[in-house]
Amino acid sequence: MKKINSKIAVITGASSGLGLEMSRVLATRGYTVVGTARSLKDFSPTSHYPCVMMTADVADEKQMRKLRQSIVKKYGHIDLWVNNAGVWLPHGPFESLSMSDLHRVMSVNFLGTVWGCRESMAVMRNQKFGTIVNIISTSALEGRPFSAGYCSSKFAQSGFTQSIQGEVAESGVRVLAIYPGQMKTALFGKHQPPQFASYMDTCKVAEKVVRFILAPGKKQKLIIRKI
Repeated sequence: MKKINSKIAVITGASSGLGLEMSRVLATRGYTVVGTARSLKDFSPTSHYPCVMMTADVADEKQMRKLRQSIVKKYGHIDLWVNNAGVWLPHGPFESLSMSDLHRVMSVNFLGTVWGCRESMAVMRNQKFGTIVNIISTSALEGRPFSAGYCSSKFAQSGFTQSIQGEVAESGVRVLAIYPGQMKTALFGKHQPPQFASYMDTCKVAEKVVRFILAPGKKQKLIIRKI
């Protein structure tokens, strides 16, 4: 097992959007960042990524276990793990919600967070230190018409996060919940909302999230509705 002196941060869904911007911010703070995506093709070959690129589908328990094992083998420890990967569903009435789409959004947004927390906790409990950050959404704070599937996944993610925060209180491990509002990301694909131009800039959101993570204190929740 190789020991690395710098702090190690793992960020899922780091090929674009908030994950990529957090990678950049943490790299400037002296972290060695491991950024993940489902495939290396997700990392654009024309862009410079301030992270070590690894692959893992967050919805696949075995791939997440292998990811954790690879990181520990290479670096020896994990200081920060950010469960950021997520998918979105276009708005529509719940009666027309595809069950395959619902299964996918729950597998990525909810179970992806569960697997990420389990694997990072397996390392951090032994270390007796570390921070786990779950990027959720303001969609977990109130139900939204025509967004039942996505909101359900985020409510589940939030409830899970709040539950484990109490479980690990005496372990030396912190679990933080981040609830960002609408951001300018590629998450929407071809279904980009009409008001997209007014959404928050991911660079500014990333800066605020990292400041919150690194700030001393006992706060466990950050809601970002505007920057």
